[in-house]
This record gives sequence, C-alpha cells and structure tokens, in this order.
Amino acid sequence: MSFGFLITLLTIATLFTSYYLTGDSIRETNGLILLLAGYIFAKNTYFWNCLNKKLVLLALSFAVLFVLIILSYQKVFNLPHFILSASYNIQRVVGVFFVLALAHRFLNFNTYYLKQLNVWVFPFYLLHQSILIILCFLLLPLSLGPVAEPFIIITGTWSFCGVITWGITRIDVLRPLLGVAIKRDYSPTVKMLGYTAALILITPLAYKLIT
Repeated sequence: MSFGFLITLLTIATLFTSYYLTGDSIRETNGLILLLAGYIFAKNTYFWNCLNKKLVLLALSFAVLFVLIILSYQKVFNLPHFILSASYNIQRVVGVFFVLALAHRFLNFNTYYLKQLNVWVFPFYLLHQSILIILCFLLLPLSLGPVAEPFIIITGTWSFCGVITWGITRIDVLRPLLGVAIKRDYSPTVKMLGYTAALILITPLAYKLIT
C-alpha cells in the first residue's frame, strides 16, 4: 500500500464519518479507525521510512491547510462547505502523520526526560478537551481576534495540562486518576482497597456507557 493511498483512504473514512454520523459518534469512530491503523502500521518499517522521507511535504501540507481553515473560520474568505469539510478532514489525517514523522525523526531515542514525557501523554489526552472548552468559553466574549485568541487557547491548554499533570503525578495515590502507574510498592491490602475504590468510581460511568 502506497503512502499517498493510505492518506487518501483515511481521509475518505473521516469524510464518511463526518457525513453519516453525528455528535460524539464522529470522534469515537475516527479514533477507532486511527487506533486500528496504528495497530496495523506501528511496526511496519516501510511506513516509518515513508514518514521520514515525507516530513517536509507533510509539514508544508499541514501548514497550508491550517492557515486555509483558520482564515475560512475567521471569515477572511468564504469557501464552499464541501471544500472546507474536505480540507479539514485532510488536515486531520496529515496532522497525525506529521506528528508521527516529527517523533520518528527527532524523538527516536531513550532518555529520562523522554520517558517522563511519555508518561504524560495519556494525562494530557484526558485533560486537554475540558481545559480547551473552558478557555474557549471564557475568551469568546472578549473577541480577541484570529491571532491572539488561538494563541492563548493553545498555550493555555498546554500550560494547564502540564501544571495539573505535574501536580497530580507527584502525589502517588492520585496518579491512577490520570491513568499513571503508582511508583511505590504497596501491600496487598492497600492495593485491594485501591482497586475497590477505583471499581466503585468507574462503575457509574461504565453503566452509563453500556446503557
């Protein structure tokens, strides 16, 4: 399978989900598609070599699509809906590949700091959407414009995610709240109490999800 064909296939899949699904179903289905693609290509040497070779092209494509979408949303010019929708979905797929290409080129080694950052990935995933929505809600009435508002939202989301993650992960018993393993080796009794408390906390959410 060629690299361009893979991007086209994933873009078509995201377009279909955007057109035929609504609400959270779009995000959940797209996440499942990318999860399956990750399992298929994670250890594929050809895939990673292509990412490495196409880094500049991915960077330029992502930047052009990003500027196009931002200017369109800010009403600098009006694009037909189907062009905007296609550009947005292509940018989503290209963005994922661009980040993977950057990681493969510049983060393909083991250090203490990289290991710590890897631990922080899941907490950032859990926190970022809630923080982003709160910041958007607070900044929207201020009408800060197409440059200041996105800049504050992006930097603020990263900063708050970092501070909250750093604070919680320094308290061992709170680490599981963000999906991070505890550091100390507790007794079997304490572990059982922890598992029981976690089960009680997640049961209402699990019941809601299955019903």
